[in-house]
Amino acid sequence: MSQGSVEILSQAQVSLPPLPNPVPPPTKLFPFDAIWIGFPPIQRLMLYTDARGGTDDFSVLVHCLKSSLSSTLLDFLPLAGKLAYVSSTGDVEIDYSDPGFAFGVAESDMDLQRLAADDVHDTESFLKLVPSIDTSELPFWPFALQVTRFKCGGVAIGYAAHHTVVDGKGIWQFVDAWTGTCRSAMSGKPRPEYRPPSYDRTAIKHPRSREETAREILHASSPNLPIARSPTLNVIAGRHNLVRRTFVLDAPAIHSLKQRAARHDDGVGTATRLPSTFLAIAAHSWSCFVRAKSLEPDDDTVLCFLADCRTRLEPPVEEGYFGNCVKITYVRALVRELTAEEGLACSKIGKSIRKVGLEDPLADVDSWVADFAALPFARTTNVSASPRFRVYETDFGFGRPDRVELVSMNHDGEVALVGGKEEGSVQVTAALNRDHMDAYAKLFLGGLHG
Repeated sequence: MSQGSVEILSQAQVSLPPLPNPVPPPTKLFPFDAIWIGFPPIQRLMLYTDARGGTDDFSVLVHCLKSSLSSTLLDFLPLAGKLAYVSSTGDVEIDYSDPGFAFGVAESDMDLQRLAADDVHDTESFLKLVPSIDTSELPFWPFALQVTRFKCGGVAIGYAAHHTVVDGKGIWQFVDAWTGTCRSAMSGKPRPEYRPPSYDRTAIKHPRSREETAREILHASSPNLPIARSPTLNVIAGRHNLVRRTFVLDAPAIHSLKQRAARHDDGVGTATRLPSTFLAIAAHSWSCFVRAKSLEPDDDTVLCFLADCRTRLEPPVEEGYFGNCVKITYVRALVRELTAEEGLACSKIGKSIRKVGLEDPLADVDSWVADFAALPFARTTNVSASPRFRVYETDFGFGRPDRVELVSMNHDGEVALVGGKEEGSVQVTAALNRDHMDAYAKLFLGGLHG
């Protein structure tokens, strides 16, 4: 339950500086983008307990955040364009005729030290510290920011970004450029150089028409466009009934998980070639989820994750590609299989990752929406983000954050992985129904060292 309040001091729609003339043409969605149109936006929160929170310094901070965001978005333009429906063709595109973002400034009397330190989330409070975007109907801007000053000192920076325009790798590419620009504005030092991204969707090759395939996905998931909310992919139902908890795995704990997976090797790893950090933690999370929910032995259970396809396409997409280039990937097993054989989860996930690398990621594009809608959601674990995301390096000019969290966790069984504060550590945040979280936490922590 929230302990304290948040007062919105101002809320503005901020237009970008003038774009080059002529204005860039709209960006046509690719299938990797279109699949996300009916999903809610990503909401992430960064808490800084020692940031400058006085009135004068806070006003400087607000100005620097706003101006640096406007400047950086000129390079990362899809985040500032409006997602718009084109009635004449049935397409959705990113329109740059009125680029901008929503910017909110707030003040809170909540205890920031408590929010930053608790392993169990005060979800109600977290939701007050991130902006929301009304994505129910097109058009809308896909990015919003809220900066909150705490009366006890410190600030929170929360943003919302719609997945249709960018994936996780892209958003952290943008945040890295934005923080460098903001640090420069606050210090007066030269801005660190960054490579402007490419958001040319034609870089991804597909034997069928890109627009035609994307249009089919859009209308399969959101048949009432410009109403974007999907009647079949209702992924936020019951999100307020979930309990969220964060675990931090240090390097020895991660190594222990990898060694256990290698001992039960089925092509996943060996004593000299251990499985990846993502693979080991995802397998452990899936196994704990199945056990915590006491599922029936013959129930089928699914783990899903996003596979980065940049290097798996033919030809590969350049490293700086800014858009969506991830595919929802599924791993399936019977409950009794996972509970009987400790290494099976790791083995199955490893085989699925290798399969994505061997096959055309777009070969099954026609079934993407139906495959997702058919998931047994009550028996599905969803692992998002990546240990490679160095979220604790987001320094806007007043130090690194004390806590970074994905607030938009909507699914019972969702697990988010990011790099931890300490070198080699990983932060794992899980969202489960409150009836199962205690059992999950006991299993998760108890299984880290065998």
